[in-house]
Amino acid sequence: MTTGDVVFFLQRETWAGIVGRHFGAMGASIVVLAATARIGPVAARNILLDDWETGQISVPTRTGQRTPILLPIAREIVRRYLPLRPENAGPWLFVNGEGNQLFHTDVDRVFEALGRQCGIPGTVLPRRCLQYFDRCFDNEDDDRAAVVALSGWRNRAVDSEVTKQEVVDAAADEDRLRGVLDDNHPFAGAAAQFLGAEGTALAAETQAIFRSQDRVPKVFSPVVLTDPVCIALHRTAWPRLGKKTLRLELKAAYFDHIAELRKAGLIRIQDIAYLFSCAARTVESWIQKSKARMEADLEEERRWIAEAPQMYLERRRGEKPAQFHKRLTADHDCNLSFIRLMNILTIADVLKPRKRSKPAAAAPAPHP
Repeated sequence: MTTGDVVFFLQRETWAGIVGRHFGAMGASIVVLAATARIGPVAARNILLDDWETGQISVPTRTGQRTPILLPIAREIVRRYLPLRPENAGPWLFVNGEGNQLFHTDVDRVFEALGRQCGIPGTVLPRRCLQYFDRCFDNEDDDRAAVVALSGWRNRAVDSEVTKQEVVDAAADEDRLRGVLDDNHPFAGAAAQFLGAEGTALAAETQAIFRSQDRVPKVFSPVVLTDPVCIALHRTAWPRLGKKTLRLELKAAYFDHIAELRKAGLIRIQDIAYLFSCAARTVESWIQKSKARMEADLEEERRWIAEAPQMYLERRRGEKPAQFHKRLTADHDCNLSFIRLMNILTIADVLKPRKRSKPAAAAPAPHP
């Protein structure tokens, strides 16, 4: 996950139309806490509202509890969420639509909905945000104890570089932790630079995850995830400009294969529409045209099955099969390929050499 992706997940527009305003603001809050303070969804759903408002939150670590250092962007995103909490909400900071404490399934549903719209597994997004936080400190070599304290003893390989007492001392020094966080984290600084038009422009520099412009199926047909052609189409990065040109190129290359899957009942119209980034009615039109073309081809083939063998036998002497095909194409509007015509003649068993007629025997001379 890139900085641009995290910025993208913080925008109101990202969540619009996917989940309600309450859950959209909550999803953005979970992202920002994971990516800037390494507070995962499990810890986040146990934070109490009073503790947040008084600045006394603590989250569990592998060795106890820690007080996270919050960046301005985290406070701003959560501030936007607070007015959207239900009126009868319980004491927790994050609650579901009924005001009760979140279950992990509530969080999963929110990110699954976002993931479907972005074409990625949504439930892994919070974990990737935590990994993003960890990578921010890869180049911090001067104060590894502060890094371990900020991350809550998250990595044994890093933990082994410092003693437990060094981490305890670093965790007790808020200014020290904030200094390391500000020096290394891309989201340090004013919150405004990451939101609105400025944030959108910033996200575009490194963003790798985008909302699809198409209606994403809630459940894909199994063949979409197993067929090599479907997998290739599923991974296609659709440009903002030039989609029609790319769609027609992919249709010319792959639609016949996809149509065969459809004919076998292995893929739905909605899946095909998503793979080609078009409307379902467009796919239905393609299928109808394909059927009409196939029926015309069958009718053409039936015609030449009936006529071609006899015409081949009656051809002028010395005319080769390729010349015969060329003559049918030019003079009789034959649309069959040379190979298909040869298959017809082979099945009709007329390709064998013609017998040469023997000259008539001379009449015997009259007997004297």
